[in-house]
Amino acid sequence: MLKKMLTLIMICIIIMGFAINENAQAENPPPPSQLRPAAGVGMLNLPGGGWWTGFQVVNVGTTTATVIVTLYDANSANTYQSVPKAIAPNASYTFSPFNSADWASPPPDGFIGSAVVSADQPILAIVNEQNNLAGPSGIAAGSYRGFTTEQTSTRLLFPLVKHDYGSTHRTTTFFIQNTSDTTADIYAIFRTRTGTYTKVYPSVSPFKLQIIHPSDAGVPLGDLGSLEITSTVKLAGIYNEHQHTAMVANTLLSTKGFAPSEADTMLYVPLYKQDYNTAYSGIQVQNAGTVTATIYATYTVAYGGSGSYYYSLTAGPGQSVTFFNVPGWPGNTYGSVILSSSQPLVAIVNETKYSTGQSGVYAAFARSQVTNCAVAPLWKTRWSGTTSGQQSAIVVQNVGTAEATVNITFTMTAGHVGTYTPPARTVAPGASTVYGPGPFEGGPPADKPATGSVVICATQPIAVLVQETTLPGWAPRDMLNYEAFNQ
Repeated sequence: MLKKMLTLIMICIIIMGFAINENAQAENPPPPSQLRPAAGVGMLNLPGGGWWTGFQVVNVGTTTATVIVTLYDANSANTYQSVPKAIAPNASYTFSPFNSADWASPPPDGFIGSAVVSADQPILAIVNEQNNLAGPSGIAAGSYRGFTTEQTSTRLLFPLVKHDYGSTHRTTTFFIQNTSDTTADIYAIFRTRTGTYTKVYPSVSPFKLQIIHPSDAGVPLGDLGSLEITSTVKLAGIYNEHQHTAMVANTLLSTKGFAPSEADTMLYVPLYKQDYNTAYSGIQVQNAGTVTATIYATYTVAYGGSGSYYYSLTAGPGQSVTFFNVPGWPGNTYGSVILSSSQPLVAIVNETKYSTGQSGVYAAFARSQVTNCAVAPLWKTRWSGTTSGQQSAIVVQNVGTAEATVNITFTMTAGHVGTYTPPARTVAPGASTVYGPGPFEGGPPADKPATGSVVICATQPIAVLVQETTLPGWAPRDMLNYEAFNQ
């Protein structure tokens, strides 16, 4: 049975304020020729233009939910209100800056800010960022989870910081939200290969967005490390990795920051690739403890081979290490990884497909956070935007100690609507099962455009990853990964 969530979600949202088109749909924004360029793009520290944001809210309660969104402008004291939206149980709704029907007071051109989403039933949300409005070369996209109030914290941990790092010249920008009703100072501590760098961001207003960049604290170009954010009030925050500079960005990786309560001595990675079809994964693991720790990784191969493989690295307090192209782990394989240590850990997992340049990222799952049920707010079958078509896959990892029976329900609420319950599947301990992309027994018709939400339940604890990719024959776009919400 699903556990009820709090009815307030804190979401860091970047909504690019283009002119609203009365006829636009949430997943089909108007073409660039019909839009005025957004103001203030430079302050985002995301390269190029064409950025916009939509977010999906799913009702995990037992009756219809009334949902209201309040947007907080990062550059003024202004706020903007949605109209109340009714969402049925297990259904989802997409809020878009292009749909005037969503807003009682719409955000203006050039808007950037944060949001609070509230409802009279338990709700969850995910957020998509993308720059397809820059034209055909705008293929960057990222996805991350909204924060429930219980996931906010006075301390946030980010396992990876880059400042014009490596041959691909990647940089990370962090969006931090003050989730309290009190003005607060926010402190950033960058721990990198070259040293420790700090920066104070004073007087951040209630519910407002603060942008944090490595250059703010003087982190040198070419540096790599981790980030810790603290304040006297509770915060939410997201990680964005992107090109340091670009006329039009072709990649964006977005995921959540971690509260200390989300750290654990054991973490689960449902999907790891070791040069599988030109795709590599990298796991960035941060030591959230107080003493130096050895971090152990166990790789269980699912495809391309068999067996389990091991490796270990050492990290000091607050520092991070990376498992990438690990020596002794077999190539042309993929599978799952378990991370363990005597100290609490947090981790993110990057994936890059080098033949296409597509990238994605997601957060590893803590042992203390996994349960027998999970909710995914957004699933797509052949859903097409202005420049690309998308399809979803769900990876369900059995992280229990016994064989699991997995049941899944798809509730499609836009396009080809309907409810679908595929036959139950049996999954061995530590193994995974994949639904999609494309057709599978009992699932939504893969040849009919639809979006909706998914509920997954099993007889053992599960970690569930959702991955959105581009349909064959369409222009490639970044992968969008997000972690389903355990309930």
